Amino acid sequence: MIDDSMVSPDWVGTARQYVEDAIDGAPSMFVQGFCGDVNCYHIFGTPQQARRNGERLGKAAAEAMAWLVPARSEPLDFRFRTVELPCRPMYTRPEIEQQLAARHAFIEELNHDPTATWVAGINLPEQLPAEKRIALVQLHLDYLEAIGRLLADGQQLASSLPITLGAIRIGDVGAALSPGENFTSTGQKVRMRSPFLHTLVCGDTNGLFGYLGTDDEIDRGGYETDSFWKMLTFGDARLAPAKGSADLVINTLVELLV
Repeated sequence: MIDDSMVSPDWVGTARQYVEDAIDGAPSMFVQGFCGDVNCYHIFGTPQQARRNGERLGKAAAEAMAWLVPARSEPLDFRFRTVELPCRPMYTRPEIEQQLAARHAFIEELNHDPTATWVAGINLPEQLPAEKRIALVQLHLDYLEAIGRLLADGQQLASSLPITLGAIRIGDVGAALSPGENFTSTGQKVRMRSPFLHTLVCGDTNGLFGYLGTDDEIDRGGYETDSFWKMLTFGDARLAPAKGSADLVINTLVELLV
């Protein structure tokens, strides 16, 4: 949960139970698709709301089981490839100073208006108390200050990020695997170009990476393609992926699926 107060299988746990009951208890597998640009209802909600969402999906999936056609399970094969995603240019000193000022101004605004949520291009969840919104902004401040120190020392961040993509064949079924939270249109393009009768688009596989937005979304900005990358979440400072990254993921996955 967003406030770190509990651990649960979320709506997936409830949906999975309905499916497993419909197949005599055989284990089911949940595949996280490419959905970095969408959220479920009540994303910062309660376990009760999560169970309600899972119940709706689980019942529908269980009813659909009667119409499924078995797929071949052979041959079995897999491939992986590591590619370098290009990053956006290194920040300049004026850019760092401007972004630091915007976040300090937001913290000052919160001191006078605890309901404030808008900061530097994103809306922070209104469900979070003011002190937690400040904590999120502090993550950006830590990142920007780290970049400022690198600039002062004349250092640059890496101009590309390695990402390992994969594909698995199980008979008539192909699975495209990518770490990170790819966007829905990326997954749709992989599925349209896949040679398989059935293609599973699998996001967040084999470790975390971050959001991988499309070119249009990079232009639009916002949390996934901008603010998320201004955090030291993965240990070291990183530059956000540049335009063309989503196309490189698509083309590589299609090549691996062939």
